[in-house]
Amino acid sequence: MEIKSIKKILNIGTFSDFQNGASKRYEKVNLIYGMNSYGKTTLIDVLQSLKFNNPELITDRKSIPLNGTQSVELSVKQEDNETSLKYRNNNWDVNTLNTVLEIFSSDFIHKNLFTGLTIQRENKENLTDFILGEQGVIKAEQLEGKRRMLRQKKSEKRNQIPTYVKDENKEGIDNFISINPENIDTAVITSELEKSNSELQQLKQNYSDRNTIILFPPIEIYDIPTFEMLNDYEQLNVLLEQDYSEMKEEVVSQVRNHFEIFKDKGEGEYWVSKGYNLNSKDFASSCPFCGQDITSNELIAAYDLYFNKEFKNYIETLTEDLNAKKNVLRNITLTQHTTLQQILLVAKNYEKYLISGDFKNKIAEFGRLNSELKKQEENINQLNKQNFESILELIQNKIQLPYLKSSSFDISTIKTELSTYINLLEEIKIVINQISESVSTFRQSIQVEETINNKINDYVNSFTTLFPFFRPLPFSL
Repeated sequence: MEIKSIKKILNIGTFSDFQNGASKRYEKVNLIYGMNSYGKTTLIDVLQSLKFNNPELITDRKSIPLNGTQSVELSVKQEDNETSLKYRNNNWDVNTLNTVLEIFSSDFIHKNLFTGLTIQRENKENLTDFILGEQGVIKAEQLEGKRRMLRQKKSEKRNQIPTYVKDENKEGIDNFISINPENIDTAVITSELEKSNSELQQLKQNYSDRNTIILFPPIEIYDIPTFEMLNDYEQLNVLLEQDYSEMKEEVVSQVRNHFEIFKDKGEGEYWVSKGYNLNSKDFASSCPFCGQDITSNELIAAYDLYFNKEFKNYIETLTEDLNAKKNVLRNITLTQHTTLQQILLVAKNYEKYLISGDFKNKIAEFGRLNSELKKQEENINQLNKQNFESILELIQNKIQLPYLKSSSFDISTIKTELSTYINLLEEIKIVINQISESVSTFRQSIQVEETINNKINDYVNSFTTLFPFFRPLPFSL
């Protein structure tokens, strides 16, 4: 494995914006030379950082002014494959180059050859201060004077930039200088700092507890179920309002009065029906029991209508439908608030971890609406019980007089109450689906460390925008 080129170095010492190094290809032996402060030692520190995976060797060499993040990109060849090796976000890419990289420098000498002695630039310069001749001495004195002036200029430059803005570019420094201290509200800053710190700590806690959180059930999108209650009431009224127009009330009255002459009044209709059926089959003009002539008997004409097959089928179908609808209306009970309460309990698991005040408000709103829904359910269920007594009487009367149109049941009250109930469910649906979206986004975010760190950076950046003089301390997971 070997380094083939240094593609770029940004914001590290002298190399504030070196991005055209890809064209300089290195061979087996290479010589890099230059005057003092041209970056030779900086290159050594970059390679030392790679060798020992020590970001501080780079972070301690920030360019002034700093115009962005520090980064390095090397082109590394291993066998026939050439790839990029990068330093970014204060870390080197995972690599094996450090296992074969050896650096012979003053630091190596200090660590390996000398004890308690460090070779500094001044020492190396003094080794060359062997001057011959008068002109040489003059030149050396002039050089030393320029060195003193350079040291003084560097010292003055350091003093010109306060430490708390040393990493800023010129625009940032100008913005800082333009701030009027009288306009700074320390109470607001303190409040915002406390709030942001609390939120950042919560983000860190969320990532720490992610394995527990992911076991919580998700909040599914909620759809309002279909309620057939109103349809059942309306279908009942359709049955009650049915009539058999061909059957006259006086005909039914005449036939049923005849049934009453039997000693066993409960069997009157049975025997008349049996005799009528026998007559229709075998005795066209005489009674099957006594033989008397019945061709001009008005009662027989009434029997013809009363025992008509179509009328019989009408009565049987109507009675069956009325009894079925009676059983449905007897068992109607609304219990949707119980299902919603289970969803609310699951949602409350996330309340501890979602730091948004809006999420907590949605949970509170969900609880309030479901309490209202429970009361409305109780009202409707009680109303159904009260209604059923009246409905039962209407059904019994209709079965007694199936051929007549009966009074319908007044459904206006139940219709109004059910409309209020559905409106509450519509409001709850909106809140649940908002909670579901927040929970879904949250569950995805806590599984990716980069997402959490981006969120942290968003908080820091927003605070820095609000207070330009703010300088955050490092914070990460």
